[in-house]
Amino acid sequence: VAPGGVGKSSLLIGDALAMVSGKPIMGQSVPAPLRVWLWNMEDPLDELKRRIAAAMQHHGLSWNDLGGRLYLDSGRDQSLCTAITGRDGGPQILAPVVDALVAEMQRRQIDAFLADPFVSTHQVSENDNGAMDAVGKSWGHVAQRTNAAIGLVHHSRKQMDGAEMTAESARGGKALTDAAREVRVLQRMSPEEAAKAGVENNRLYFRVFSDKQNMAAPSQHATWFKLHDVPIPNGDQVGVVAPWEWPEAMDGVSVADLRRVQTAIDCATYRADPRADQWAGNVVMDVLGIDPNAMASKAKVKLLLAEWIKSGALIQEAEIDPKSRKHVTVVRVGTWAIEGVL
Repeated sequence: VAPGGVGKSSLLIGDALAMVSGKPIMGQSVPAPLRVWLWNMEDPLDELKRRIAAAMQHHGLSWNDLGGRLYLDSGRDQSLCTAITGRDGGPQILAPVVDALVAEMQRRQIDAFLADPFVSTHQVSENDNGAMDAVGKSWGHVAQRTNAAIGLVHHSRKQMDGAEMTAESARGGKALTDAAREVRVLQRMSPEEAAKAGVENNRLYFRVFSDKQNMAAPSQHATWFKLHDVPIPNGDQVGVVAPWEWPEAMDGVSVADLRRVQTAIDCATYRADPRADQWAGNVVMDVLGIDPNAMASKAKVKLLLAEWIKSGALIQEAEIDPKSRKHVTVVRVGTWAIEGVL
C-alpha cells in the first residue's frame, strides 16, 4: 500500500529480481531462486523491460542470473480482470479467467505472482466491503490452488494530509487488507527525517514496514530504500530502487575526535540546551569541522552528544547560572576517552 509516485512499482521489480536470482539485492536473503510472474497492468511491455534491464544493471545481474524464471506481461497487451459487478449489483468472480490463470501458473510452476496495480485486476467498487472481501478471497484461492504467493500493489487514499501511512490508509474497503497475510506499507521520508539523516532530497527515500499489526519501526530502525536514476545504453535515465542504510551518528567519528571534543569542553562551561549561545554542540561542530549551516548538522550533533552522554564520556550537571541565578544544565567531561573505547 502506498500513494502514487513513491516507488512501489520499482520496489516490486527489485523484489521480483531478488526472488528470481536468489540473490539478496533488496536486503533480504532468498532461500533459493524462484519462478516469478510479474504482470504490470499499466506500462507497455517495452517500458517494463527497460525498467527490468536498468534494475539488473544497477544490481549487477546478468540474464544468466534470471535463468528463464521471470515471466512478464503487460496490461496493454493482455488485460486481467477477475471480477465484475453482476446484474444483481453484487460481485461476480469470473471463474473462467481465474481458472485459466491458475492453469497457466501451474504449468509454469510459478512461486510468486505479482499484480501491479490491484485496481486494474477487477471492475467492482473498491468501497464495497463485500465486493473487496470476495475479490480478496478469490486471490486467496488462487494462492492455495497454485501453492504460490500473490502480491497485489494497492494505492492509498490520495489525501493523506501528511499523516503517517498505515494499512488503514489503503483505498476503498478494508476487507482487502483484512484478507491479506501481510500488508507492506511504503512511507516517503519526511523533511524532518531528511534533516536527521542528512539527505537533500527526501522524495528519493522511503521506508517499508509490515503494518498488518499496525507496528511501524522508528525511522532509524526501519527498512529504507532509495530511488536511483540509472542510465541505460540508449541514453535514458530509469528509476531503480535499492536498499539504503540510515546513517549512524558515529559514522566517521573516532576516539581521537571524542578526545578532542572532551579537551575543548573541559576548557570552559557549555550548556546542554541547544538554544543556548554556549551550547556544547557548537563546540562539537567546531572541533569536528561540521558545517553549522548544513541541514543535518544540528541533528547529527545532538545524536553524538546523546551517545557520548550515554557512554559516560560526557556528563550533565545542574548548576546556578551566575548571571540569571537560575538552574541550568551544563555538559562536562565524564570518563576521558582512551584508545579503543568510545
